Amino acid sequence: MASIRKRNDKFAVVLTMKDSRTGKWKQKWITCNTYAEAKKKAAEIEFKKANGLLTPPSVMTVGDLVTEYINMYGKEHWSVKTYERNRHLIRKYIIPLLGNAKLEQINVRYLEYFYKQLQTRNWNEEEGGEEKKVAPTVVRDIQKLLKSIFHQAVKWQLMDRNPAEGVDLPKYKSKEREVWSPETMMYANQVCKNEKLKLAINLTFAASLRIGEALGLTWDCVDISDEAIVENRACIRIEKELLRVSVNAVEALEGKDIIKVFPPRFRKTEDSATELVLKAPKTESSIRSVYIPPTVVEMLKSQRKRQNEIKEMFAGDYHDYNLVLCQDFGDPMESRQLSNALDKLIRQYNLPHVTLHSFRHASITYKLKLSGGNIKAVQGDSGHAQAKMVLDLYSHIMDEDRKRNAKRLEEAFYQKKDLDPEIEEETFDAKMEAEQKMTGQQNATPADQQKARISAASLAPVAATVPARSAILAVPRISDTTTTVTAPAAIPAAPAESTGSGPDAAVIARVLSNPQMMAILAAMSKAMGNDNE
Repeated sequence: MASIRKRNDKFAVVLTMKDSRTGKWKQKWITCNTYAEAKKKAAEIEFKKANGLLTPPSVMTVGDLVTEYINMYGKEHWSVKTYERNRHLIRKYIIPLLGNAKLEQINVRYLEYFYKQLQTRNWNEEEGGEEKKVAPTVVRDIQKLLKSIFHQAVKWQLMDRNPAEGVDLPKYKSKEREVWSPETMMYANQVCKNEKLKLAINLTFAASLRIGEALGLTWDCVDISDEAIVENRACIRIEKELLRVSVNAVEALEGKDIIKVFPPRFRKTEDSATELVLKAPKTESSIRSVYIPPTVVEMLKSQRKRQNEIKEMFAGDYHDYNLVLCQDFGDPMESRQLSNALDKLIRQYNLPHVTLHSFRHASITYKLKLSGGNIKAVQGDSGHAQAKMVLDLYSHIMDEDRKRNAKRLEEAFYQKKDLDPEIEEETFDAKMEAEQKMTGQQNATPADQQKARISAASLAPVAATVPARSAILAVPRISDTTTTVTAPAAIPAAPAESTGSGPDAAVIARVLSNPQMMAILAAMSKAMGNDNE
């Protein structure tokens, strides 16, 4: 039974319960500002007790909870890099300041004081080095981790509520990542003599790759066959990444998600705490196929040709790990090697300073602009777990479209130039599809062109009745259940584009690619057939 006691000028709800861990009876005091508040709290406790929802007081400390959390949750859900990162945060920041605190002491006020200590303490004081403060981004990582830890404590009925959910974090404004302009990117491509760096830049840009994904790409995941190129489906498959990870982390997780561990000679020293591995990507959504443009296909072909020549020349000395990006004799290449090459390029040609990850950022930005803001299509390339992540990170690039919309609104509505605007006739995808069809016509073999001319000649009667674009758009949609067609009152003839005796195949192709025209032609054909009967 919860009782209420006056304590100085406040009131306390006193709860007596048996500790499930020690079997001893303990009292828990909950201080309230007014008697009414205490009475309400006591009623809440009695309700929880009656329904078996009351968490007994515990002598468990935050350090004890963290140990259980790592063993029962972390090892099951974390990747090797996440394990390594979270263990560092726990060992460096959480245990020294919170480790001995009892769970029943932890509340919002306690955590806010903890975060204040994080930011004011000199974390290099013991080493006697230069003063070092915890960055706001690290504070947010710690908050995210504590929120997960206390969530599990509530789930395990060790705490009533999650104190990390109500904490006010220090204000933080993320810095925009600097990226090269398209002009700078083109210039860098022209002046870069390091073929491996050039390929890495273009892979990360064209395919929106993380640098670890580019370094972990193997030839069995590259489809640049002649057939794939002709059918415009040349692509790469992302299903692993190359990383340097903690040996202890790999052992603690019993090799989870590790595809290959490279030989000990790739450790920095014999007793190095890290090793080089190929591992599964960070999330399931990161496993994906990405289509690549022909220019990058040619770069990949050149890279494979160079590798094959070296293999033939130094057969016994070549270490073949089937990696697309590798050192001269096949050994895996690490990100720091590419970073050093990129820094050298930047210094040599006085380019704006960027990192390797900047090319992925630039890629997503550029593709969002090209696709008119098609978040799902870009997410498919980038491998983000949720479309919201793309929106949160890259929404700022749509400012140009928003400015354009404001200008259009002024002209259409306030200047009364178009009070009843029509939906734009063509989307970006439709334009691209039309261009691809025209390119296919232009790149066709002589035999295919001859077939197209024959087909065009057989459809000559149709060519004379090709409607103008505005007339086509005016045709009402035809339902699936009827063949009745109401044609426009007047159908102007299409301008002649052929220089020969018959209609141009491109004109016929455009007619046949229009669903509404195909529906009209089908209905006309059926009607003519009925008349003949």
